[in-house]
Amino acid sequence: GIGISSIGPLDYDKGGPLNAPNTPFKFIPLVKPINEKFSSSVFLLTDAKAAVLGEKYFGAGKNVDNLVYITISTGMGGGAIVDGHLLFGRGGNAVEVGQLAVDTTYNISCGCGKGIGHWEGYASGKNIPRFFMVWAQQENKKINFSFTQAKDIFDAAKRHNKIALAFLQELSKINARAISSIIVAYD
Repeated sequence: GIGISSIGPLDYDKGGPLNAPNTPFKFIPLVKPINEKFSSSVFLLTDAKAAVLGEKYFGAGKNVDNLVYITISTGMGGGAIVDGHLLFGRGGNAVEVGQLAVDTTYNISCGCGKGIGHWEGYASGKNIPRFFMVWAQQENKKINFSFTQAKDIFDAAKRHNKIALAFLQELSKINARAISSIIVAYD
């Protein structure tokens, strides 16, 4: 068989990501073309679900029956093993932790198009610069360095830039809210 680890959320019936916030495509067919090309069984999971399985069978989760994996990257996602079983949920997209509501102060809209205050809209690599701009405006901070990506903000913090450090304190609060919610939800 062939395994595919993909961005989410996924439409398991159609075999690919559907309305994924970090791609301009409504749907990306993955299973069907690979199945046709190789005449083989094709298994599809989100990247975070595949990662939690990797941790369960080959990594830090070998000796536990309950495990949550979080990915913070361009987007955000999660995978969970509950009582030794991979958690899918009704439509297969349980543990989309990037959609957790973590803020009502800055009211940043999420790339999912379904709400404001979602963790991914603040703390994913793609969205950190946008949050930084909103935060700086709301806090009346004059940004004194150039940035186009999250790395620039983290680099400024490494240079002890006070504005970048203050922003990372706020970002840490956002991340702590999300991780606290994940702990409560799965334990």
